[in-house]
Amino acid sequence: MFFYFLGGLLKALWYVRHVSPSARISPRARLERGVHSLGAVTVSGKARIGRGTYILSGVVGAADIGRYCSISCNAVLGLREHDTSFATTSPVYAGEQFGNPELANKPSRPCVVGDHVWIAANVVVLQGVKIGDGAVIGAGAVVTKDVPPMEIWAGVPARFLRKRTPQPPLDPNPNPAPLKTG
Repeated sequence: MFFYFLGGLLKALWYVRHVSPSARISPRARLERGVHSLGAVTVSGKARIGRGTYILSGVVGAADIGRYCSISCNAVLGLREHDTSFATTSPVYAGEQFGNPELANKPSRPCVVGDHVWIAANVVVLQGVKIGDGAVIGAGAVVTKDVPPMEIWAGVPARFLRKRTPQPPLDPNPNPAPLKTG
């Protein structure tokens, strides 16, 4: 009987989080039910990932990712940034010389990704950046400032290209049977 319940638990865990064997996810990361991580992704303990979101590969640092996002290959979101105003940008040197490796880093600020966002391949999203619901970030972009909802941005640094004008969802039954009257 014990193995039956253990098997059920393992099966439930499989359906809650579909995680590739090459993924590395911190036990402190908060993943909602239904997150799919399909590639070699590293997720830190400062991350939250919403339901229905998939990440093909990359690194997720301090990030709050919404629901139903599509994140492509080699995406980098919310990693620590070095403090260029300090004596060194090396956390190793700061640790050895000053006793605190965090002195070389800027304070951590999570990036926030809204719902239904598409982040294409090789995108970098810096700390503290907010990407609005329904936005699209083009391949290779470096996002350094906030992106409003329903806009397409691309480039280095990322810049506004155009507004999105989504079509209404397709009718699952385009030829319904006529209603019988009488």
